[in-house]
Amino acid sequence: FSDPGTYSVAPRAWYFSSKVGDQSFVDVANGGAVYSATAMVGMSPEEADVSRPQNALLKGGTWFTKDETLTCIIPEAMAEKLSITPEDAAAGAKSVSVFGVELRVIGIMDSGKLKKIVDLDGEPITPVDYLLMQEQQQQQQQAGDKMSEDELREYIHLAPDSTFFVHYDFLIGQGGQLRSVGIAMRDKALVQKNLDELMSRIELNLYGGMGGRTFLC
Repeated sequence: FSDPGTYSVAPRAWYFSSKVGDQSFVDVANGGAVYSATAMVGMSPEEADVSRPQNALLKGGTWFTKDETLTCIIPEAMAEKLSITPEDAAAGAKSVSVFGVELRVIGIMDSGKLKKIVDLDGEPITPVDYLLMQEQQQQQQQAGDKMSEDELREYIHLAPDSTFFVHYDFLIGQGGQLRSVGIAMRDKALVQKNLDELMSRIELNLYGGMGGRTFLC
């Protein structure tokens, strides 16, 4: 998948400040104002060819580029709390502090539109809400409900205003963890060929999209 003219390979990473099941906080500051997000999402410029989250940006916002890794895209609620307008983001005029690092705000996400952007597995692109998942699992156990081993678990994801996007390279440097990889292929004929090769090499759920349909391999 090394040919950028044929493939767009988009790794996705998440960062939580605590272990799974505990409350996570990531403080984002601008001046004296602070917004506590639950998690960070690290995405690459290539994601624009895969799940196309740039379609949820408010007017004037831009997606990540290879050359600038100290940038971020924030949700509407965070922008309001930190007094950052779409015009500020379009001009790159405001920065926020995350872990003591200044990140230039290059876009603001429309939370309603972001909710509708899903990956090939049909799930939102925001991180899983492990606290709610834990509560749901406990309730199911108390009710005597059991999942079949062959049944795919449907995950609860964080609301758009609970997270924000940073460049993948920055997040990995801060201890973020790779969670999935999306690959867009210019030639549709390559989809089945590559799925067949990957299926024999890895033991993970693979989703493929062809002809407007999605397949679990």
